[in-house]
Amino acid sequence: MNNSSPLAPQSTWLMRGTICVLAVALFAPSIAFEFSGWDDNDVLARNPRLLDPTIENLAFYWTHSQFDLYVPVTQTVWWMAALFARATDEDGATILRPGVFHSLNVLLHALAGLGCFELLRKLVKEPLMALAGAAIYVAHPLQVETVCWASATKDLLAGVFGIAALVVHTSDMPGRRRWWIATLLALAAMLSKPSAVTLPAIAILLDTGLRGVPLRAALLRCLPWIIVAIPVMVVAKLVQQGYPGTDYGPAARGSVVLFSLGFYLVKLVWPMSLAFDYGHTPAAVVERSSSLLHFAFLTAVSIVCAATWKRYRPLSIGLGIFFVAMLPVLGLLPFDFQIYSTVGDHYVYLGMLGAALIAASLPRKCFIILVGICIAAIVLSSQQARTWRSVESMARHNLTVNPGSWSSMNNLAPQLAKAGDISGAISLAERARALKDVEITRKTHADVLLARAEAEAANGDPAAAIATYHESLALNPRAGVAWTNLAATLAEAGRLEEALAAYEKAAEIDSTDFTARVGMRAVKDAMENR
Repeated sequence: MNNSSPLAPQSTWLMRGTICVLAVALFAPSIAFEFSGWDDNDVLARNPRLLDPTIENLAFYWTHSQFDLYVPVTQTVWWMAALFARATDEDGATILRPGVFHSLNVLLHALAGLGCFELLRKLVKEPLMALAGAAIYVAHPLQVETVCWASATKDLLAGVFGIAALVVHTSDMPGRRRWWIATLLALAAMLSKPSAVTLPAIAILLDTGLRGVPLRAALLRCLPWIIVAIPVMVVAKLVQQGYPGTDYGPAARGSVVLFSLGFYLVKLVWPMSLAFDYGHTPAAVVERSSSLLHFAFLTAVSIVCAATWKRYRPLSIGLGIFFVAMLPVLGLLPFDFQIYSTVGDHYVYLGMLGAALIAASLPRKCFIILVGICIAAIVLSSQQARTWRSVESMARHNLTVNPGSWSSMNNLAPQLAKAGDISGAISLAERARALKDVEITRKTHADVLLARAEAEAANGDPAAAIATYHESLALNPRAGVAWTNLAATLAEAGRLEEALAAYEKAAEIDSTDFTARVGMRAVKDAMENR
């Protein structure tokens, strides 16, 4: 640990301001970004409970899980953000402005960076090095995904509340008051994202490894956190079982865990070729048999930690925090995201505290080196953040890192269709379905076929359009707009009986479809006047 080097209060406030300015300046461009094609539409943009943020809808989030997660604190914050994000589009429909949610994420990241600085100040007692560590926490490229992805507010909130809980836990606040506040903050973190149940383990690592607290006393200090974590873990397991095919048995899980540990450690020290979907599913990891290489790498790191334990204990504690924070998503248990990849940048958000601790605990003569690392991190993060500006840019970037990303193909296909490249869109949708034939890829394939059918109808080729509409409906038979458009094309072609049946199907799917009701009346009138 470093020797204490107190600074004037105004210097400390200047450092706090520096961290906040760094976070805001680095990620302010993301405020103008679109919603991404990753969960944002379902979770935020098209979520009816946010489009209509009533008290009843808020209460729903505290009594129900949604999207395989019980995160009522996050949902409450999103509900409040929706009150400011609501707007009306050119057709008079209610929409949510993405800038409000992106602004929220930037603000939360600044608060997390500020909390990181306060925690490091308490632990290393060297404000300047604490500043360097917190700056690396804020600017590291692994943090870009969490800040720029609107749906990652849950990771940010868990980080903000979790770090605040650790700050209070390590403070000189009177015992009972500290106990209550820290426990409430820890619970808020867990109800923001269940993976924050690792907070007790992180606190125990800090207490025993850096603060000289005996293990028994450290366990007692964190007992309330452990108690509140138990029901959170039970609920999380009940609401998220993992997609079929993501669980490959105990032996395979060990391989997945080893791979994940090695992967995250490499990205921590060499954050290049970052992507949302790395394609490292459990099946892919087991097939590559790369666990031995990661085991050798982790063994080497463990040897270094053991050799430096007495001289530089923060290395071991920092890596311990980095890995412990990700325990729920290392692959010991199946989780939903494994349908895409078993590793993801947003999982490291809270664990980056460990990296910040390692940096802040270096001798003060390393400050200039850390400044250089921070500048490099800022440059890389700025470049990485730009890839999140739109669904298309995000998908294209992901495909450069992982050309086999079926999810990126699935996100990019509709964007190509909107731009008029229908054949390219259909080609991508077909490739995505060939790689992963699930509901989401079938729906996208149906949507781009629908776009082709509409183009064919507009170009005066009703026969081709009718055939393509049927192809689209075979993939997504509940698409009311496809039935309505098919009915209109059939009516124009003089096939009135078929048109009436298609309009009736559209009305059955959506009883509020005004176009279908008007079309039915028009077809019936035409049939009567024949």
